[in-house]
Amino acid sequence: MSADIRAAVEAVLRQYTDPHLDQDPLSAGCVRGIDVQDGQVSVQLELGYAAAQFKQGWAQMLQLAIENIEGVRSARVEVDCVIAAHKAQAQVPALANVKNVIAVASGKGGVGKSTTAANLALALAREGARVGILDADIYGPSQGIMFGIAEGTRPRVREQKWFVPLEAHGVQVMSMAFLTDDNTPVVWRGPMVSGALIQLVTQTAWNDLDYLIIDMPPGRPSPTSTSIRTRSTCAAPLCSAASRRRTPRRASAPTPARSPPTARPVGPASASMAAPPPRARR
Repeated sequence: MSADIRAAVEAVLRQYTDPHLDQDPLSAGCVRGIDVQDGQVSVQLELGYAAAQFKQGWAQMLQLAIENIEGVRSARVEVDCVIAAHKAQAQVPALANVKNVIAVASGKGGVGKSTTAANLALALAREGARVGILDADIYGPSQGIMFGIAEGTRPRVREQKWFVPLEAHGVQVMSMAFLTDDNTPVVWRGPMVSGALIQLVTQTAWNDLDYLIIDMPPGRPSPTSTSIRTRSTCAAPLCSAASRRRTPRRASAPTPARSPPTARPVGPASASMAAPPPRARR
């Protein structure tokens, strides 16, 4: 009897498609256990992505479907989210306490890159992921403003070596703006820029992050590309024109389109382009 109910439970699970994976839980490998005892069914699912806004409703839907199976007296479905570390380059050391890195880049400035990075970090945090954001734009850091961090706020220093990131809206934040002020011009070039980025990346004491979002400096990834070559890097979204009031889409789109070939050699497993359609002129 238990074997028949188990088979029926598996058949029910195959009828439901996870909208984020475009697969049913069994085919996606999300089922961690099915236990049947005296008509009581317990199902454990494990999602590989942050889904705090989704998993409760998903569990209730599957639970109701399983309880409709003949011979089932009650059902319980538990859904956990376990985010694994993505390894892009085996020969490059991973960042301490960081599972995955998402570097947000653009081929030119003023196209919404920093806004995209902030929104991505906040969206992941809202879904229950542990998220940090690193403002790697040495010349024009803006994430402190994006996250409402008061001007002049400085990170604590641990053991005279580690910067302790600030926290805002559930996101750990680190920026060059926290180490300088408006009266301190940053005129670094080449190796100095790369060295500053490496220091920010490797000497920030991130607290067990699922995702670190890096807001890259504008322009094609050189020399800063070497600074994001981490084993954890899993994606590199590319941003083009975000508004017709800035650079026209026709002029800005080809610039980030030339960036993927320069980004792929340094580790990102995937690259995509974010380019909202231009608004019609009135």
